[in-house]
Amino acid sequence: MTMPHGGPQDLAGLADDRPLTYNNAGTVYQTSLTAARDRYAELSDRDLSARTVALLRERGEFDPANPGHQLVAASEPLSAAEHLEHMAIGEVPTRYYRHPSMLDHAVKAGASWEQIGAARGTSTDQARRDYREWAEGQHNLLTWTEGRIGMSDAEYATAIARASDPQTYPGGIGDPAGIGIRARGRILCAHADHDGQGMHWKLPGQACTARAERNAETEAGQ
Repeated sequence: MTMPHGGPQDLAGLADDRPLTYNNAGTVYQTSLTAARDRYAELSDRDLSARTVALLRERGEFDPANPGHQLVAASEPLSAAEHLEHMAIGEVPTRYYRHPSMLDHAVKAGASWEQIGAARGTSTDQARRDYREWAEGQHNLLTWTEGRIGMSDAEYATAIARASDPQTYPGGIGDPAGIGIRARGRILCAHADHDGQGMHWKLPGQACTARAERNAETEAGQ
């Protein structure tokens, strides 16, 4: 929810003109990440100053004659709407800088999942899961955009391999060129139409037994 606004430059001066959700904040600041950071910093500074004054008064340490105390005393506490705005705007640069495509760039460059997890402050397993979710979303774009953009079946299969245990799926992480896969002469059958479930390796020209079993089950149920 947001009230009508004319752009980021208007937000600081209008009490009833601020984005209160991430979607609205993303729309308002989509062309200026700097404006989002500036507004977030403005609200953060005011919130900190107001809390500092409240704490000083509570402790009986506030001194009206102290220039520093006088400066922070002029700060009004954030309203409920401003707290919502603060949170919403904070998500804009946060999501921009932690975009999941960064996982793809790192893994293709040969970074290990342990290194990627450490860089993101998550576990190795979480980094793999996040990458698989991103790859699935990119693959689904093919359907949503009628093939105009998105990750192809082959690219999706490769991404699933990268996110898998290298002991189970050789040629994944640490082998961005897929040398391990080609050396073994095997092909990853990722079952892209089933979100990669039941994927396995097969030799070139070998029939996919898993797909045949699913087809048989489908026919039996009709």
